[in-house]
Parts: sequence; C-alpha cells; structure tokens
Amino acid sequence: MSDEFETASADPSNKRRRRRRRRRRGPEEDGAPATNGPPPPQQQQRRKAPSDFPDDILLAEGDGDPRRGARRQSVDFQGPHVSVPASGRNPWKKRGSRARRSAPSSAAGRRRKLSRAQADEIATWLNRLSDPLLAAMYRGLGGQPGRVSGGDRLVQLIVRALAQNGRIGSLVKSLNERERKALAALLQAGGIAHADDFHRELSLSLGGHEREWSRTLLGLGNRGIVFATSEQDQHFFYVLPEPLVDGLLEDLSEDLALPTFAHPEVRILESRPFCPPLDFSITTFATWIDQHNPRLTQRHEIHKHDQEEMDQFFDQIWEPDSDLFSFHLDFLMMHGVVELRGEYLSLNHDVMEEWLQLEAEDQRDLLFRALEKRFQLAEWVLWAVHGATVARPGSSAQDWIAERPLVALYRRWRRGEDWKERFQRGVWAPTRTAERESWSFAPLVRCGLLELGQWGQEKFYRLTPRGRQLLEPAEDEGFRQFYLTPSFEIMAPAGLAPILLFRIGELAELVGCDRANTYKINESSIERGIGHGWRRDDVLQFLRDNSQIGLPDNVEATLKGWIGHRGDVEFHDLVLMTVHRSQIRRLEGHRRIKPYLLHRFAPGMYAVDRRRREELTAALADSGFSPAREVRNYPGDPAQASARANLHKIVAEAREAAVEPAGRSAGTVPPEQFQGVPGTRTAAQSGEPDLPPLVNPTEARSIVEQAMADKSDLEMVYLAKTGERLAMRVSPERLAFREAMPVLVGLDRASDENRTFVLDKIERLRVVET
Repeated sequence: MSDEFETASADPSNKRRRRRRRRRRGPEEDGAPATNGPPPPQQQQRRKAPSDFPDDILLAEGDGDPRRGARRQSVDFQGPHVSVPASGRNPWKKRGSRARRSAPSSAAGRRRKLSRAQADEIATWLNRLSDPLLAAMYRGLGGQPGRVSGGDRLVQLIVRALAQNGRIGSLVKSLNERERKALAALLQAGGIAHADDFHRELSLSLGGHEREWSRTLLGLGNRGIVFATSEQDQHFFYVLPEPLVDGLLEDLSEDLALPTFAHPEVRILESRPFCPPLDFSITTFATWIDQHNPRLTQRHEIHKHDQEEMDQFFDQIWEPDSDLFSFHLDFLMMHGVVELRGEYLSLNHDVMEEWLQLEAEDQRDLLFRALEKRFQLAEWVLWAVHGATVARPGSSAQDWIAERPLVALYRRWRRGEDWKERFQRGVWAPTRTAERESWSFAPLVRCGLLELGQWGQEKFYRLTPRGRQLLEPAEDEGFRQFYLTPSFEIMAPAGLAPILLFRIGELAELVGCDRANTYKINESSIERGIGHGWRRDDVLQFLRDNSQIGLPDNVEATLKGWIGHRGDVEFHDLVLMTVHRSQIRRLEGHRRIKPYLLHRFAPGMYAVDRRRREELTAALADSGFSPAREVRNYPGDPAQASARANLHKIVAEAREAAVEPAGRSAGTVPPEQFQGVPGTRTAAQSGEPDLPPLVNPTEARSIVEQAMADKSDLEMVYLAKTGERLAMRVSPERLAFREAMPVLVGLDRASDENRTFVLDKIERLRVVET
C-alpha cells in the first residue's frame, strides 16, 4: 500500500490535479497556508458578507444566502440597461429660450424699438392717414408734396425717407431748442398729451408762459411732426405719429437724458453697507422659513419671538420692520411660495421648485411685477437712472441724478397714463387728477434699490449694488462654486445662483447670513434632504461638482455612513419600481420578492402592483433593503397643481408687461382720427371731425328705439353733470323714467359698466353697427 501511495504521489499528473482542486476549494478549506499574493476572485467573494454579492452573479435559487450551498447560475444581462432616474436635485445651467433683456434704447423715453417696424407695417399705418397729413409729414421730412400726385405715391416716398438714417436727424437739427424740449417731453409722455395740461406741464418744468409753448407746438404741427385729435369744446390732444417715434428717440437722446452730478461732498442719507442681489436674499429667506416655520398671530403677523429671531439673523440685510423685509415676505406670499398651514408659515416646495426652474428673465420679470405693486413704473425709474449714470459716455455708476429732473420725468410718465385713459373714456376737459406735481421715490430707497444723497438743499439718487445687479445680472447667472470645509461647513457667497443656494439649504442647516451664507451639514439636515428627494449619489456628486476644493475624504465617508443605501429602491406612482444598479442582482435573487415583480422593463426597472406596495415594502425591509419612504409623483404633487399653475399665470402676465411696456400708449389714437393741430395749414385743409348729428329729445328717443329693435350700438355725445361733453359708445338695453324724465339704460362699451343717460342731455346721436 505504501509503495502504491508513494508511486501515485510521485506522479506529476496527480500533483497537478490536487493543485487544481485546492485552487477551486481555496487554501483555507483545503488546509493550505495563505500565500502573500492576493487571493483568487472566488476566495474574495466567499470572504464577503452574506448580503454582498458580486454584480455578475445572480442567484437562481434560495433567498440569497451562500451558506445554503444552492447551485449558482451565471446570468448574462443583454439588451438595454436603464439607469435609476436621477432625483432631479442636482442643478444644472439650462439654456434659456428667451433672449436676455438689456437696457432699452431710451429709458427716459419709456419706449423700446418696435420689433416689427418694417416697411410694410409703416406703409399699412400710413395708408390709414388722410392725404393732407401725409403731405405735411412728407414736407417735414424734406420732400415736396406739391410735386407728387396721389396718396399711394406719398406713402412710398415717406417709407423710403424713414428708411434712410439721416432724414429724421436733419429734421431734428432744424428745430430750435424749445421745439426739441417740447418734442422730448411729448415722447416721455408716451406720444399723447392733453393740450392745455401739456402747456402747463412744459411751463412748470421748463419755464415760460403757456401761450409761448402753444406757439411752439403749433410750429411742430406745421412741420408735420405733431398732430392732434378732433376738438371738443376747444379741447384736444397732441399725438405723435408712430412711424416717427423710433427715429426721434435716437436723435433726441441728449434732450431725453437726465443730467448727472458728481461731487465728493454728497452726503449719503440712506444706505446699507451690504446690498446682496434680491434673488440671493429671497432664496435665503425662503430657506430660513423652511427650516424654522415661524408662527403667526391671529392678526397674521409673525410672532414676536420669531420676528426678533428673524431680525437678528438678517440684521446684515434689513433693519427690523423695514420695507425691504415686507417686500421679501410679500413676494413669497404673492406668488404662493410660502403659505399658512395652521398657525405656522411654511414653504410650498413645489412652487419654490417651479420658481427656481424658471429662466432668469422670468424671475426678474416677477421681481419687477412685485415692485410695480409698491411703486408704479418702478422698473422704468431704475432704467432711467441706470441709463443716465452708466450708459452715457463719460458717466460712471458713482454719478448722481438730481431729484427735480427725475421727478419731472416721472410726472410726465404718470400724466401720460392719465391722458391716455382720459382719451379712451372721452373726458376732454381738464380734471383734478393732473394737478399733482411731485412724487417721492422713498419706496425704492427703502427697498434698497436706490441710494439717497444730499448736497446743500438738493437731493440726489443713484442705483445701489442691488439695483445694478437686478438690471444687469451676471453672465453666468450665478453658477459658481461654494466652499466646503472638512469641518462640514459650507460658505456660499452672495451672487450664487438661487437654485444652488436652495439646494445647499436642503442638505445643511442655515446658521449665518452675511456677505456669504454659512451652512452646517449634520445628520438631521441630511435626513431632511433625503425627505426632499436627495439620494446618496446625488448628494456626493453635488458636493463634488460645486465645491471649490472638491469633497473632503472625511466628509464623504461620514455622509456615506449617514445615508447608507437608503433610497436605492424607490417607488413611482406609475407604478414603476427602480433599483440602484449595485442592487439589481441581489434583489432579483430573492424568491420572496419575485412574486411582486409584475413586469421587468429593464434591469433595475420593474412594474409592481399598486395595491400591494405596503406588502412589498415590508418584504424589502425584511430582506435587508431600505426603500425610500416617499413616492415620486409625475408631474408633481396633485395637491399643489393649482399653486404651480397660478405661478405660471403670473409669469405670463409679467412677461407680457416686460416685453411691451410701451403698449400703454401705442395704438391709442387710430390714424383715421388724426387731425392737424388747430391753427396750422394742415388743420385748415382737414375736414370736420366725424361726429354724430345733432338731435333733440324726440329724435333721440326714436333713434334709441330703432337701435334696440336692431340690437345695434349707439354713438353719442353726452353732456355730463360737470359740464363735460363725453363721446361714448353705448349698447342700449331699455328706456325708463326717473322723476318723470325719460332715461336710457345701457352698457358703456369703454368702461363695460351699466349707466343711465338722460335723453335731454344727449346732444349728438346715431346708430352704429355692432
């Protein structure tokens, strides 16, 4: 026996077979000593914990425990692989679909260049003008209308003249100083002005007598630059033809600009040393509300204790009970970003997400809209100051604007709005609404957008850094990096993109607000971030991408320990179940879980029964998985759909107001109603205004009955109690009697209100088709 054993052991082939068996079993099982080199891959797999399986092995039987000795089967994953959907928390700089809005061509004129001011549109507008006015306009542009036959040819020549760069410039150079000043004031009013009120405005702001300014405008009417509406009781409106507006804005830029002032002894009255951008402070304030949930009193005021804590936290940005604080709170509540839940103020995360995902231009339009609620035409005041202190050659942001010319400009804007509304309502006589002469810009100063200074007895204004950043945001829209230290602190400087700031606030506690926000990462803040949809890989990738020094090793290791594998399995309301790619083989190897998988779309993506989701959650937990507690909803939480829709509606309104700010006056007076300025040669050639015929009460009643039978509208001139003659269009409804006097009850088309008209006070009346 011993000889046979020695002979067999001496056979080299037997040694090789024993070595192969030893390698398959591993040296520890065979009793062989461990070697210095790395163990084979099979041995490494056996040394892993029971719950850790290699990614290329799928258990065909058993519940995933290798000690049971079940046979293993290698599975080849072929076909499309589906990655786990990202949580959507990592921000990225999206490409904007809107062109960036820069400074207007003439901020003081409150007009922007027409986007469709092309030759065919100008010709369409001119074709609606009468031949005497066309001849006057062509004469003002340097032409000879007496040598042109036909209105169509005049239109062609005017369009050709307007297309040339120097024709309007030559016309402006031929004007004297008073004519240029009057023309610039009419442009600032929006191209329409009541004659008597406009004379008083020019006398108030530029000096001189009203009769002198009347003669000046008469000269502009003879040049074919300024026209008028029809007269009623010797009252009319000056109007500018729209085809001339762009050229006049360009060539009258010096007369439209506000004068600047610079002196080292200007004393600053109201200023804050730290003026961060509005989007920075608004996002920081929203993060603070989300983390603290201040309590409100029965009068819907913040509780005293929370208010004091808030004022102390934001003492670098605003003062206690300041307008800047109320503007921030009103902005968030106006757009539904914060809401009252019980007695606590809470952040509406869905609406906040919608606001953060808006384009930078839309976010800025919402800020301008909120400022408009506090101070009318606030955006244009800021643009006017910016255009005078920065856009002009030789000026700088440190120059000041005197209060008087700025008030005069603002007064013309406001009166221009009033004149337009009066023309639309048919109120031709002067009213008391045009008597106010001065306004205060204190609301913009208290909001931190304007800086107030004083030199002598005169007050001056200029933009603060917050105001300049609002008008000229950074090119990169704030997509820069923050500082993450090994002590788990994050320093986020002012000017960072709002979405980055908010994402940091979801993962860390906001502990300080200064020139850079200070955040502290702790386990509770990470728990809150997981509740908001963050996942382990997203957190780590976010910190790696946006930290200037990367992700410190100790922070990464600690975060992995805090988060673990929570969220690797996630439920969707489709219902789809997604699995992290590192857990696919492990999940599919469990017999207990397989019955819940109705369909396998791809590795890591499965359809499950909605009604058995709780059972599946319990089975996953028993099997060692940590599924996410939240369920993803597409496109979001249905309960917040109305709030998100309301935000987008407000965005549409703000975008429309921002794109067409000059639309308040454009098209107010149609070309068919243009007349020559009374006293000019053009007015003598123009026919009588198209007014309804004079009627007596008997005729008026028969016309009213006819209009009611035909369901037509009435055009009338009505003598009001104030003595004004109102031109209006009325839809008649019925005839009634009041104190034995016949009255007409009808709908005023202009105001869309029901009114009563005494038949004896109707001077002119006719039936018009609806």
